[in-house]
Amino acid sequence: MTLKKNLMQIFKVAMVMMGLTAILLLILALMLFKMNLSERAVAVGIVLIYVIVNFAGGFLMGKIKGENKYKWGIVIGLSFFLILTLISTIVTGEMYGNGIQAVWALLTCIGGGMVGGMCA
Repeated sequence: MTLKKNLMQIFKVAMVMMGLTAILLLILALMLFKMNLSERAVAVGIVLIYVIVNFAGGFLMGKIKGENKYKWGIVIGLSFFLILTLISTIVTGEMYGNGIQAVWALLTCIGGGMVGGMCA
């Protein structure tokens, strides 16, 4: 498989993941508005969205690739983390509040993608 084809597949799956993230964040925002959720509940919701989206991306990437599924899940999870970090840095002007948040987000994205790939 060529590098160009692999990158296109990663890009397409990442765009699906971004769309799913937007939908799930919208649902979380509506829940916040209607149910007056606490900060803690919103933080848990965001982590769940990371896990769900990366699991779905890893699963989709594993189905597309058919072999080395968990590795492709890791690749898509890492790609998603890098895209989120880039967007966050552009919007807020800083990467993460502290290193622990960055490591937590990285492990959540990679872990969710890997498990999704393994389940494909």
